[in-house]
Amino acid sequence: IFDTPGFGDVELSNEEILGMIRKESESKLDIVLYCISLGYSSRVKRGDSDALRILTQAFTTNLWEKAIIVLTWANQIAEWKQNADDYLAVVENIKYELKQVLRKLNVSEEIISSLPIVTAGHTNPI
Repeated sequence: IFDTPGFGDVELSNEEILGMIRKESESKLDIVLYCISLGYSSRVKRGDSDALRILTQAFTTNLWEKAIIVLTWANQIAEWKQNADDYLAVVENIKYELKQVLRKLNVSEEIISSLPIVTAGHTNPI
């Protein structure tokens, strides 16, 4: 397991973070968990789409063949949505937006359609 600071970190440049990832990924990667913090957001943030672009350019679209996108803090969406349908609609919209970003980065439809995008959070109040 190798964890890096997120892109846009105040102490490290994106190039330094990429260097860390490259160094650790010299051995074969079995899986990539790319985590996006949702918090109280119902949209993909610009920093997240920028990070997807940076990773895709650095490691090619094949990176996403081994990836799972994890939407963290999804429980916070449930806290401000009234019911499960509203929660699911927000999550589905975010998944759609992420796939659109990957399409713009020329990731193949085959990879996008098989890419797991899952939610994670501390509790599930719905």
